Amino acid sequence: MVTIPQPSKQAVHSLLIAFLLIIYSPLLFGENAGSFELELYNNLVRDSSGSWYYSPYGNAGFNIDSVNNRNVKGGIEINFVPYDTEDRETNASALELEKAYIKIRFADTRLTVGKTRVTWGEGTVFNAGDILFGSTGPEVDMLSEEKRDETAWLTLSTFPLGHYSFFETIVMPASYNVSSAAGGKVEDACAGARLYVSTHSFKFETGYLYKGEKKTESDPDVKTHRPYIGIQGNMGPDFSVTASAAIPAEESPSSDFIRKSLALSLSLFNVHNTGNESKLSLRLEGMIRPFQYWEEKEFEFGIMESYGIYLYPEIIWSPFSYNQLSLQAIVSPIDLSAVITAGSSINLYQGLYFLNYITFNAGDSSDIFQSGYFSLATGAKYRF
Repeated sequence: MVTIPQPSKQAVHSLLIAFLLIIYSPLLFGENAGSFELELYNNLVRDSSGSWYYSPYGNAGFNIDSVNNRNVKGGIEINFVPYDTEDRETNASALELEKAYIKIRFADTRLTVGKTRVTWGEGTVFNAGDILFGSTGPEVDMLSEEKRDETAWLTLSTFPLGHYSFFETIVMPASYNVSSAAGGKVEDACAGARLYVSTHSFKFETGYLYKGEKKTESDPDVKTHRPYIGIQGNMGPDFSVTASAAIPAEESPSSDFIRKSLALSLSLFNVHNTGNESKLSLRLEGMIRPFQYWEEKEFEFGIMESYGIYLYPEIIWSPFSYNQLSLQAIVSPIDLSAVITAGSSINLYQGLYFLNYITFNAGDSSDIFQSGYFSLATGAKYRF
């Protein structure tokens, strides 16, 4: 009996990336406009134990828009990681396919197919309505423009219902099983829908998702029903309030499980003109878990184990059109700790940006944001 070796996950990723590039390349010679974005960093890190590390990392994005047909567009985004994600002991770098999608418009109906991110609810960092990927925990990439950037293979259909109102459905297949050369099980897939209604001053949305498998580490390790509801509006600053819960799908609902999964996110956002070219934007977001821990303690964080409140304050000042200064933080009020990031961006030439970020933790050794952590990232972003 001959045993056929199964490809590694990294090999499958590389072959898939190569295949997608081959598929997309003929589009460059048609009536299409392509745009690229390349972002690379050098990163110096001191961890909480006092050890220092230096490494590069980055990502590249490629988008295609039809010049004479506004009804079709697609995109690819690839992340560069300086180590093999399957075996960090090797010296091999890894390319991870983050996005590969096509968006099609049929009259007013829209269809999205591929690997990408869809966000329900409202919130840059904390969003209880993001039942697809989860935006309730404090684990955030502070250096990314998209603070929450998890993606998945999906099919999304959007149907208009009037002025800025729509109904959409989504299907997310289960993770592909490489070892068995078979697709994911149907019962492990995710499927749901949401309704979005806009009035003169307010926007209402509600949705539901059957979650057959974990999509992020913060998800519970059981199949769940995930309903949510939210409202957005403007009363001076833009505001939003969103609530969600998780209900076990394979056993009798536990009142303790449901209580611990309850999440309420709040957000405020406002922009001020402070000069001819100067703008100041202020954002404050909060995540409240009313039945979680409201006293300092040690535990394993997740959707079922968390502190009762987190905050995300953000200040972005653009003194001129070509530069930007930012200060942002994830704050844990219960143990009085925080991770703080200060950044700057300078646009010296068209499409070229120089970026600098300093990140550090403020807290004790037993806090969620342990003291001693420090990171200095310098790099460049080029759009062409």
